[in-house]
Amino acid sequence: GFFFKTPNSTIQARNIHRYFSLSENDIAGNETIFSAVTIKAKALASLPFNVKKDYKTVDAGENSLANIFLNGANANMTFYEFIELLETIRNLKGVAYAIKEYDVYGDVSALYVLDNNYVYPMVNEETKEIWYKVHDRLIHSDHILAFKYASVDGVNGISPIKVLRNTIEYDNKIKTLSMQQLENHVDVKYAFKISTNLDPEKFKHITK
Repeated sequence: GFFFKTPNSTIQARNIHRYFSLSENDIAGNETIFSAVTIKAKALASLPFNVKKDYKTVDAGENSLANIFLNGANANMTFYEFIELLETIRNLKGVAYAIKEYDVYGDVSALYVLDNNYVYPMVNEETKEIWYKVHDRLIHSDHILAFKYASVDGVNGISPIKVLRNTIEYDNKIKTLSMQQLENHVDVKYAFKISTNLDPEKFKHITK
């Protein structure tokens, strides 16, 4: 069976087609972008989340979503970790997905982050409804949370890494060139400070 307690189907629906999916380069070598993504993710995850009713905060025991905010997205992840991971993926991939899991009463009991590599947004051409293919299962958009970056089709998010690819590649080239110059022209074992008032003849003798 499916590993999430979420309504799904193993049958491919008619007239459903996959959207184009973007792929991204690894940014592990770009400290600036890594730092920016980390700061954004931690800042968002640090915000207070609560459920309000008539301007009053709803107790965790009265509302399933309020319970998730307080006690964690699932058994293995706090809500802080859940938001931090979602925001990190969203900034790198352009969109982040989470799936809802339900209890026996039909209330949302847990939220799980999905691996983008196994989630494919699709559209039914007749009804225009959005479905998601997760592994070999079709799941309606009612059960999937999609957190998109800027989008041109309302389904796929535009990846900031895709947009910044030329900048990242240029930055990597500069770093590579700088390292090559250091390796080829400077030996740190022989680097030392020379006094500015050194006699020209003595300086000529040192540099020979």
